[in-house]
Amino acid sequence: MSKTKKLAKESTSTLPEQDSNTVDTSKKNTPKKKDEGKSNNLKDSEKSSKKAKKASKEEVIHEASDKAEKSKKIESSETPKKKKSKSSDSLLKKDILEKSESEDVSKKSKKKSEKKQKLKQEPETLENEKEVTADLEDEPKKKVPKRNNDPRSKKQKIKDALAEKAEQTIANAINYILVWKNARESWKFSKPKQSWLIRNTYNSDLINDANFCILAEYISTIKGMQRDIIFNNAKKLISEKAAIEESIQSDSDKLIVLRATAIIDKINENQPSSE
Repeated sequence: MSKTKKLAKESTSTLPEQDSNTVDTSKKNTPKKKDEGKSNNLKDSEKSSKKAKKASKEEVIHEASDKAEKSKKIESSETPKKKKSKSSDSLLKKDILEKSESEDVSKKSKKKSEKKQKLKQEPETLENEKEVTADLEDEPKKKVPKRNNDPRSKKQKIKDALAEKAEQTIANAINYILVWKNARESWKFSKPKQSWLIRNTYNSDLINDANFCILAEYISTIKGMQRDIIFNNAKKLISEKAAIEESIQSDSDKLIVLRATAIIDKINENQPSSE
């Protein structure tokens, strides 16, 4: 028992010394732990701030990329819309065309049905139409005139046309004095024809001797200034041709003298001049 009591006392005596040592060490160690906690908090705050900055940067980058993708998607979505609008317009046009064609077909079918009804109601008109068509078929078809394959040149054609016109004027003028001589009742005065005859009185190629005799009679009936002009012109021609020697005179010159003297004689017979 004494030994145990001694051991208990020794143990109890040693315990407070240990506790004091532990307390002292704990007291000594507490400020260090506080300083280390503060430094750790600062490091953690710096790390968290860095992480926050990185996160914000990444968020900005993600937002920019998202915006770019959205814009691309919007553009890609707009283009098919336009295509769809174009396709819808083409479809509308097709529908309109189809409707118009169907309406035309319906109108044509209505017209055909109306014609058929009319033909059923009026059989007599059909028979008349058949008779008319048969008559038309029996009639001889008119021949289409062929093209004029004239080998003449344009100048030659013009010359020929002028020659034909001149021949026609000559024939009309000669016919004019013949009608005056033979059928005075149906004769009508024409100044162009009279002036042509006076102009060509001394031309034997256009007016032969027989027709000249009738013309001389016609000229003798002319009155006024025109008669005096013809009379003086005949005298002038005779004096001009008389100045030419007989050996030099041509047949045409002699013919002119003869016709001029005949005209003067005829005028003097009907109305002698004051000269």
